Amino acid sequence: MCAFLSPSLEVGARTVIVPRNFVAQPDETPGRFLGRIQRHLREARETGLLLVLYGRCEALRDLVLPTDLPVMALEGRPCHRGPMAGAFLYVCPDTVAVTRINREGRTRAVVVEDKECRLCLFGGVGGHVTTASRPEQTRQTFTQLDETLRRAGFSISDVIRTWFYNEDILAWYGDFNQVRTAFYRRQAFRTGSSPASTGVGGLYADGSALGLAGWALQGREDSARAVEVGSPLQCPAPNYGSSFSRAMELRAGGSRRLFVSGTASIAAGGESMWTGDIHRQIDRTMEVIAALLASRDFGWADVDRATAYFKSAADLPHWERWLERHGLSRLPYVPVEGAVCRDDLLFELEVDASAPAISF
Repeated sequence: MCAFLSPSLEVGARTVIVPRNFVAQPDETPGRFLGRIQRHLREARETGLLLVLYGRCEALRDLVLPTDLPVMALEGRPCHRGPMAGAFLYVCPDTVAVTRINREGRTRAVVVEDKECRLCLFGGVGGHVTTASRPEQTRQTFTQLDETLRRAGFSISDVIRTWFYNEDILAWYGDFNQVRTAFYRRQAFRTGSSPASTGVGGLYADGSALGLAGWALQGREDSARAVEVGSPLQCPAPNYGSSFSRAMELRAGGSRRLFVSGTASIAAGGESMWTGDIHRQIDRTMEVIAALLASRDFGWADVDRATAYFKSAADLPHWERWLERHGLSRLPYVPVEGAVCRDDLLFELEVDASAPAISF
């Protein structure tokens, strides 16, 4: 299966950042899958800015990862019997100047900029600390993020979107949230609120507890900024102790990109809904995201990147039938089997949307 092609972010008249989704085939080896992504970059004349790979841990151990862009490689099990699930990738044309921030022989962040704003995409932060407790690894990961951003000329206050992948997330999600909340309380986010975020289970081949990826923004003009977007159907996540925004909208040059956080079947008051019922949990999740998209004049047709997380791969057909019934079979998403942040949640979805192609 080829990459889903997506609308783009632009700087003036030139395209700058495009999200791509790659879904692995059951018979595709890890090397062939990564080779397909790298071949796409060469043939499309694009530069990778952030790559998140999902596969079985045993398949990832011997994979030679690229060192010239931020990479997260973690166990997000495929919903078939093959070794790899898929990947999402942000790219820009290879004619655009990219500044790389390296640490320990790998690129941990990249910076693209123009007269209106600077963007930093980062990944592979954390995910390689194995000797400390999980909460301590979380603190160390935030310290590493702070150092990486400072080297790029950014700070934690500039972060607008994060992905956290926690090993055995259900065993220590409360501890993780305590550390994250304490750290965020010391920040003065430029948006006035915590970043949009996804927090799901992710096992690392080296046994580390946590990995982190994300976006940061510095606007040089009032036309480039990010703002929190609340959910019409769910309370703010901090109401139940989880420090993230339901969504974050990036506005630049008259265009917009919406980052919708990992969303599941949660009621307006914060409690889980429809325990054990995958059909109704999918219905609720999609209802919540549709309302959030509509609140900013977006629709499903504007979604250009998504990851769907399933507690059980056996539930993927229910989701595929839901999409078919609602005319959304071409939704660009990567399906992954893995734990979400509550044991009673069976399904979670994150999406990006843009309308029109966003310019900086």
